[in-house]
Amino acid sequence: MRPRRRRVVLSSWATDDRDAIYQRGLEQWGDRQADAYLEEILAALEDLAAYPEIAPVRHDLRDGVRARPVGRHIVYYVVTADEIQIGRILHARQDPTGAAGI
Repeated sequence: MRPRRRRVVLSSWATDDRDAIYQRGLEQWGDRQADAYLEEILAALEDLAAYPEIAPVRHDLRDGVRARPVGRHIVYYVVTADEIQIGRILHARQDPTGAAGI
């Protein structure tokens, strides 16, 4: 039986994060690699739609926030009955404590 898929919704912060990640990739590595990395992130978001509990809860951040590593970034999100709410997509070196959107 296929799992129930939830809708993935990016916050404005997560949208800005995604766009900035792609732009930095273009500047540092070019189209092909930037496109491939963006596809990796988007595929991970789609995986969350089907398997939202795949990542552990980060009790140190906020109730219900989960953190899913993707490449050199971490997707911070909350699961609701109908949605996966993506709060931020931060580089693994960034401290998420107190970050807007999480």
